[in-house]
Amino acid sequence: LVFADGVFQPGLSANQIPGLTIEKANSREGFALPYEKNIFNELNSATAAQCGISLKVAPGKKIDRPVVFLHLVSAPAHAWVQPRIQVEAGEGSEAIFAEMWQTDKDNMLVFYMVTELDLKPAARVKWISFEKLSTGTTLIQQTRAGLQEKAVFQHVGLSLGGAYVRNAWYMAAWASEVVV
Repeated sequence: LVFADGVFQPGLSANQIPGLTIEKANSREGFALPYEKNIFNELNSATAAQCGISLKVAPGKKIDRPVVFLHLVSAPAHAWVQPRIQVEAGEGSEAIFAEMWQTDKDNMLVFYMVTELDLKPAARVKWISFEKLSTGTTLIQQTRAGLQEKAVFQHVGLSLGGAYVRNAWYMAAWASEVVV
C-alpha cells in the first residue's frame, strides 16, 4: 500500500488482499481510543479523510503475508506530511503489517504519523516499522491501540537517520487480566 508525500495512492497499491478491506480513513476522533486535544491531533484529523486509509481484517482471517505500507517522500523543503492508518482486526484474526519510510532528499521535513488500531477479542497484530530518513527529517509517530480480551499487539521499530524521531504509544486493554 503506497503513500506519496503522506497521501494514500490506490492506483499504485495492491488493493486486492484476501480478508482485508481497504477504505478511506475515518476522520472521527477516537477511532480506537479517545484523543488528547492538541494542535497536532487536530491537524491530522482535519486531513485524515483525504490522506489516510482504514483497513479491516475479517473475523477469523489470517492474512498469509505481511501487508506493507511504503511511504515515499519527495516533498519540498519545510513540508508537513501527516498520513493516518486505521486498522480494525476482527475477532480471532491475525495480520502482520510492515511500514517502510523513505525520504529521497535532505530537506527539512516534518512527519506526523497517526496509527490507530482496534483489536477485537483474540486478534493478533504484529507491526514492523523501518524508517530510513534524511538528516533534516523530524518524525513524530503516535500509535493508539485498543485491545479487547486476549488480543495481542506487538511492535518492532528501527529508525535510521532523521534529525528527531519520537514514538508515542497509547494503549488500553479490555480484559479480565492485564499483564504488562
